[in-house]
Amino acid sequence: MKKTVSVAEAKRDLTSLIRYSESENEQIVITKRGKPVSVLLGFKEYEKLHKLSAYAGMLRLSKELARTGVSASELHSQSRQELEKRP
Repeated sequence: MKKTVSVAEAKRDLTSLIRYSESENEQIVITKRGKPVSVLLGFKEYEKLHKLSAYAGMLRLSKELARTGVSASELHSQSRQELEKRP
């Protein structure tokens, strides 16, 4: 179960919450008036989520390329030509 704290608690206990999140590899939900507004997570977890997001973006791009019939090499070639035209 995720730990939940209010904004006021997060302000007061930020250092200990950071230590807890990192040592327990657990996300901490921060609430305002009882509603979730933010999440505190360790940097390793953030990096994992960032990589997953990038991978999901690449999958969407791959599907879009397949749908339009453009190959990765065509995309690379066209992108390179456009970049070389820039000042």
